[in-house]
Amino acid sequence: MRVGIVDIGSNTIKVLIAEKSGEKLIPLGKKSLEARLGGDHLDGKPWLIKEKREVAISAIQELLTFAATHAPEQLLLVGTSALREALNQEVFVKELNDSTGQQLRILSEYEEAKFIGSGIAQDPDIPDE
Repeated sequence: MRVGIVDIGSNTIKVLIAEKSGEKLIPLGKKSLEARLGGDHLDGKPWLIKEKREVAISAIQELLTFAATHAPEQLLLVGTSALREALNQEVFVKELNDSTGQQLRILSEYEEAKFIGSGIAQDPDIPDE
């Protein structure tokens, strides 16, 4: 089964397309773009400013086009801390859905940590110990 994930982070947005072989994932393609979505505030609270939201959505569209060349059967878009903490995250979620037709899953802190650990466990460059 061929799968893909788009990781929307505070600084970069990445896509990985992989094929599942047993319990292992075999990377088929990956790409990363700098977007700098996070880091802004409004009245001292985390806020996603319009210009950065537009840059991020443009980057996501580019990564979705890249992903399509690998024809994943499933594709998941996930957001991490910049989106989780932003008070106006729903604006970004709607803009993303309107421009791409894609749904976004914003990960909890626990889910993000768990998936990072799972990703490290899949890394062929890290010894089994």
